[in-house]
Amino acid sequence: MGKTVTGSSGGKVVASLAYQAATQGAAALRRKDRRFVSVQGRAPGQMLNGILSGRMPPEMRASEGGWSEGEAPYSTVLTPKGKMVTDLRLLPFEGGGFLLDLPLAGLGGALQHFEKFLNPHFAQLADRSDELEMLTVLGPEGPELVSRVMGLQLPAPGEGRVFFHPGSSGPGLRVLGNSETQAPAVDLLLPKEAMEGVWEQLEDSGILPMDTTSWEVLRIERGTPLFGVDMTEETIPVEAGIHGRAIDYQKGCYIGQEVIVRIRDRGKVNKSLRRILLGEVEVPPGGTDLYLPEDRPLPAKDAAVDPHSQGDGLPGEPAPTGSGKKAGWVTSACRSPRFGQTVALGFIRREVGGDDEVRLGGPHGPPGRVETLSLDDQAGP
Repeated sequence: MGKTVTGSSGGKVVASLAYQAATQGAAALRRKDRRFVSVQGRAPGQMLNGILSGRMPPEMRASEGGWSEGEAPYSTVLTPKGKMVTDLRLLPFEGGGFLLDLPLAGLGGALQHFEKFLNPHFAQLADRSDELEMLTVLGPEGPELVSRVMGLQLPAPGEGRVFFHPGSSGPGLRVLGNSETQAPAVDLLLPKEAMEGVWEQLEDSGILPMDTTSWEVLRIERGTPLFGVDMTEETIPVEAGIHGRAIDYQKGCYIGQEVIVRIRDRGKVNKSLRRILLGEVEVPPGGTDLYLPEDRPLPAKDAAVDPHSQGDGLPGEPAPTGSGKKAGWVTSACRSPRFGQTVALGFIRREVGGDDEVRLGGPHGPPGRVETLSLDDQAGP
């Protein structure tokens, strides 16, 4: 089931205070939608390499100011048929092994998948979600504010990067690059017992709490697909456009690789995730069907009229020639301050090109313009 996010007044798109803070000042969102699983043991890297579609990160290295620096690549877990179990980020874990940062919607399927395919003699799972919590800090003023509160000069990791500071005790602080939104953002991964104090200090320092509705607007504007909403257990990563980040085409065998490589080398997917600009219409619920428009009749002077036509045209006019077929469906939508209109993400049939028109809810419904999501548009945690 997809998502619907509203936010308008008299047809005008209204940016919430949290949205404004995220794009111009500082805002923060406690990520109740993220879960954390460690994978440790005799050979966790070898075991995960045969399951995850992405690359394995090397060991972290020392950086300035007491920080360690490393990679946190985006990846997916796939079924043998190449369909998604979940997406995730893979972090090196202090003391050896790895930490998986997963969406809540993908946790159950991932644990079942690992139980089936992860050899417990070489790698053991532990759910760390009760120990760790993530805070996403957005806005150009966010890093400086966090640095002041925490007494640490916060690094600025790019996408796929992570910094770790051990602190005085416990798991310490991780700072990860986040590109889920167009607004500048970083993720702070902290022990839960430390989060409350940090959160209170940030609020006292003037950071604005981010509501989930405003967060969804920012995500949809960016074109970032969300597992459980824009991607499901029926989605192949290529369809969602995440393969450029989540698939390592140079690595050895992993579960689902055969399907992914076959698509790359010989085939095409039948649908792909696109942006749809919908103008001033009400925000459609997730799952709303999209259709190709029916072609309008050609003027009689430009086309011969078949007097025996059984079409729906008026007498003396040619019948409509368009198909009116289903072209796809909406996965999530919002009223967008950035675009000044209603914007949706949705799966569209491959024969529908960029800048083509689709109709919302039926062949004669409100028109929408299809846009192809570029790699710059489509990002993730």
